[in-house]
Amino acid sequence: MINQRQRKHIRLPNYDYSSSGAYFITICAKDKQHLFSEIIMTETGTPQPLLTPAGTIAKDQLLKLNDQYPHVSVAHYVIMPDHIHMILHLQSHVDDPAPRADLKAILCAYKSLTTRAIKQQYPQISAVFQTSFFEHVIRNRQDYEEKEQYIRNNPAKWYYER
Repeated sequence: MINQRQRKHIRLPNYDYSSSGAYFITICAKDKQHLFSEIIMTETGTPQPLLTPAGTIAKDQLLKLNDQYPHVSVAHYVIMPDHIHMILHLQSHVDDPAPRADLKAILCAYKSLTTRAIKQQYPQISAVFQTSFFEHVIRNRQDYEEKEQYIRNNPAKWYYER
């Protein structure tokens, strides 16, 4: 029998991931490929991502999430060479009994649409994203500000640590 690596399930037990709130998300490229951007120094001396064509597709699909899911908004994001960080807001309405897509369904759709679009342009790419994603339920204002700052500082951290 082949010993397969067990995936860790890091979701909060009994938490409703379709409920209103803010979520910090990280999605990684398969095998840490540098598909999405290159971190460059701008004229102002600030490291920033320069998107590749695949990164532009990833950005376009990210910004379309609100069109596909009216209860979702992308508050902050950064597209790094081998991963994407974002803060998503989910808003449920008490007066609307229609079921809402949960976080996993939203991110699976995002990854699927982005992968399809990238593969149409670059058929030599076999896989775009890792299977899962990292999420963190943002619990208060301080937590939100820390995640927002992390997103803002990630290009500089990448640039200076490489």
